[in-house]
Amino acid sequence: RGDACERWAAAGDGDDLPAAGGRPCYRAADYVSAAAAVLARLRARLPPSSPLAGREPVLLLASDSPRAEHEVREAMRSSGAMAGVRLLAVASPRGEAWGGVEEGANVGKRRAAAKRGFIEARNAAGLVNRTANFAALSSDLRLLSASHGFVGTAASWTSRLALLAITGERGALPPFVMLDRPLGQLWFAGKS
Repeated sequence: RGDACERWAAAGDGDDLPAAGGRPCYRAADYVSAAAAVLARLRARLPPSSPLAGREPVLLLASDSPRAEHEVREAMRSSGAMAGVRLLAVASPRGEAWGGVEEGANVGKRRAAAKRGFIEARNAAGLVNRTANFAALSSDLRLLSASHGFVGTAASWTSRLALLAITGERGALPPFVMLDRPLGQLWFAGKS
């Protein structure tokens, strides 16, 4: 979640509203359901002699949302398929390193006003600590590269990088789910 999938206010003349078919946001339950499907595929592939057989599965969560860990824990509690799965969350909170804009700051704003708070605009104004943000991204990729499966969105560059990092470490494409669309069929495809 973040700038790229926020919904803007519905008031206005239409020029400052998000385009139909814009980048959607997904609920924690959507991610947990997809993670359960990936875990089922991994378990089906796992030979009994594997060192992973019998080990407690761990769901790694990398997010800049301060609410993500709580929301995912709640979704996991509601999902019988995730019983016995431990959640390991790495928080990269927004704040000063992001140019001082908290999550959800753009909700309810018209597009023009919301765009002023986007990370691209904050970066152009020199408000983003690029070193801290790159360090957070690098840490997330390092952690996620040890994964055996992946859930993300194809429209997210971070998701694509994480899937590539896992693939590089494993030497093969892991089981994965892109919640929005398959790679190559991105939300912005076909727009001029």
